[in-house]
Amino acid sequence: QGEVDVRAEVHRKNGFTKPKVSLRCRNIALTHYRFPYRLDRTVGTVIFEDNQLTMHLTGQAGGNPVQVNGVVQLADTGSVGHVEVRGRDMPIDERLLTAMPARGAEILERLHANGTFDFVFRQDRAPTFPKGHSNSLDIRLRDCTLKDVRFPYPLTNVQGSVQMVGEDWTLTGITGRNDTGIVHCSGRLDRSAGERGVLTLELSGSEVVLDQELRDALPASVGRFWDDLAPRGKADFVATVKHTVEQKKTEVILDATPHANTVSIEPAWFPYRLEQLQGRLSWNNGLLQLSGWRGVHARTTVSTEGNCRFLPDGSWHVSLSHLSADRFRADHELLRALPNGLQEALATVGPSGLLSIDGSLDVYSTNVVQQGSSTKRRCAASWNCHLDVEQGCFDVGVALNNVHGGLSLQGKTDGQRWSAVGEIDLDSAIWRGIQLTQVRGPILMDQSGVRFGAMTVSDGMAPRRLSAKVAGGIIEVDGMASSSGLGGFTVSASLADADLERIVCDSHGTPHRFKGRVFGSVEVSGSRAGTHSLRGHGQMRIRDADVYELPLVVAMLKMLRVKAPDRNAFGSSFIQFRIAGPHAYLDEIELAGDAISLVGNGEVGFDGDVQMTFRSIMGDAEEQLPAMKRMLGGASGQFLLLHVDGSLGSPELSTEAFPTLAAAIQKLQSQRQGKTKLRRTASRPVRPEVNNESKL
Repeated sequence: QGEVDVRAEVHRKNGFTKPKVSLRCRNIALTHYRFPYRLDRTVGTVIFEDNQLTMHLTGQAGGNPVQVNGVVQLADTGSVGHVEVRGRDMPIDERLLTAMPARGAEILERLHANGTFDFVFRQDRAPTFPKGHSNSLDIRLRDCTLKDVRFPYPLTNVQGSVQMVGEDWTLTGITGRNDTGIVHCSGRLDRSAGERGVLTLELSGSEVVLDQELRDALPASVGRFWDDLAPRGKADFVATVKHTVEQKKTEVILDATPHANTVSIEPAWFPYRLEQLQGRLSWNNGLLQLSGWRGVHARTTVSTEGNCRFLPDGSWHVSLSHLSADRFRADHELLRALPNGLQEALATVGPSGLLSIDGSLDVYSTNVVQQGSSTKRRCAASWNCHLDVEQGCFDVGVALNNVHGGLSLQGKTDGQRWSAVGEIDLDSAIWRGIQLTQVRGPILMDQSGVRFGAMTVSDGMAPRRLSAKVAGGIIEVDGMASSSGLGGFTVSASLADADLERIVCDSHGTPHRFKGRVFGSVEVSGSRAGTHSLRGHGQMRIRDADVYELPLVVAMLKMLRVKAPDRNAFGSSFIQFRIAGPHAYLDEIELAGDAISLVGNGEVGFDGDVQMTFRSIMGDAEEQLPAMKRMLGGASGQFLLLHVDGSLGSPELSTEAFPTLAAAIQKLQSQRQGKTKLRRTASRPVRPEVNNESKL
């Protein structure tokens, strides 16, 4: 449409006509049916001569000049030539999208492209082309903005090339920015892969800021995980995006790494801030893979590997393997960050000192809202980890100090209830000054309390006790402790073949010359209410004994006039006792020697106060029959009793000669005093009462 000057010449010779037509365009509007992009105020020439069409035109589109040049040779077999359209600083607008082929327009619409570009459109015509022609388009982006529909992460200052050759599209050298981040992109739309083709994009980025814009561009399920992870900093990435146009199916493969130690995270399900993150993050069709991850919190280094799966319902599952943290304190934030069940399991054994943890952890999202928060949800978890302690403390039913070794734990929690089973494996520990080595045995914990030793057994399992080596002997322990109410507990222990000298030296911290092998057992129960709740019973036996240096033994031997006790004064001893509150009642005590033995009973307070009574037996009490022992002990007890009072460290001894005779005399005296009083009362005269009025 518009104004043109026309000049036409026609030559006819030998029956052939040769037209020559020249058009000078003054102000016309042009639209090509193959690329219907309207040009206004077009000027230039169009010449047709010798079946050849030549054009040189310049028009306006979007306020910018557009040049149209072409040469086409017309023939009966088909036209040969080309038409080329060039433009600079053209705006990406609705007119352009309408004029473009459908596939190219779809790409630009999906990218939400905006800005200006340079372009060259060329149509080559020849009979050899399948459709008689072939189109190509070269677009040079200049300061554009892009925001993909499926990944709405805005990029500014976008530059690069978009090329179309035939039905295929290629993207090369495209770069864009978001804040400090720089993103590079290349790709192609391959029509040979299907009816509508497959679009493949190769992206790479550096110093991409982990901010809310990036979070909002992610799929909904990944976005929720992002919120729970709370990442901060900058990252570098490489990604491949493959989109099948016909099926509208998109596959994403991404590898990302933290940029220059700037990344930190603080997961909601593991509220422990990790900084200076290192490692690689890989995303492949819904699976997030963590490789070589390592982070720092204060002086503690945490490393792990693992993956995270995102399910269609928006839930996620994090699986961490080789999770380790070295040399942190028991009151460290790391323990407080563990899932509730694992945190409570470790708190049950009360670890302290320098700890290290190694193992695996699985965390699952749930729909259970955590108490005290309207948005934060509880997480389910399972774990299999090993806790090592150095110069620390454990409470595995008994308080252990200077612990070296570890504790293995397997457990799970649904966000509300939890349970864990484990294996104690300590190289060395101190209990009340006594060293325990090779402490081994099972432990079971849940929200109701802790059980260890044989009390952890379940159906089909053989019971195993918690055992340790002590002073050359073996100690075995079973027990349980409740975490509810007053915290009731029950402990059963046995000791076999321990060295008495080592036990005394370790417990008192000073050397002693007590010889013997210790055997014993005890069962005790109680609660955190105090020592008054204790109840129990047990026994202890010392064989091959040499305990004459005990202050109490020396004093008793002197009382018995054994003035020079040899090193075998008492070869063995036996004590059977009951525990009631803060007292141990010694129902049966035997100190057996070759020449003389002592038997008795008494009471010992936990504060060290003692009250005991002994009687002597000639010969070895351990080898005598119970009936003979009672007879001899009863006979000797009629002549002399030894009373022990005071404390174990400073006993006070006294003797009572002929206790039976003294008791009889005391009884007789009591009876005589009673009869005398009765006779005096009977012989006393009774005075009649006199009425004062009768005296008158």
